[in-house]
Amino acid sequence: AQCVMANNFTTIVWQRYFHIMQKKLNINKKDLMPFFHQTIKNIQGNPAHALTGPFVRNDQMTIQNNLDALTDDPFQAIYHAFAHTDLEEFENE
Repeated sequence: AQCVMANNFTTIVWQRYFHIMQKKLNINKKDLMPFFHQTIKNIQGNPAHALTGPFVRNDQMTIQNNLDALTDDPFQAIYHAFAHTDLEEFENE
């Protein structure tokens, strides 16, 4: 189950990222790749401290704005689940 979540779940999220950014926002794939590569680099360098952004900052306003932006989107539930995960459990390893 952990392998499926690590590989398949993240692949689905990345596929969605590339699809939305290319098809809906008209951003070229080559311009999206640095973000992808930086994420992988963060994980390779230090998995326990690879997260960035509103979850790490505990920026509740941004988290709520992102949840609101995902209204009527099936991925809102996924975002909500991650937003309510105890991240400190992983940072202390």
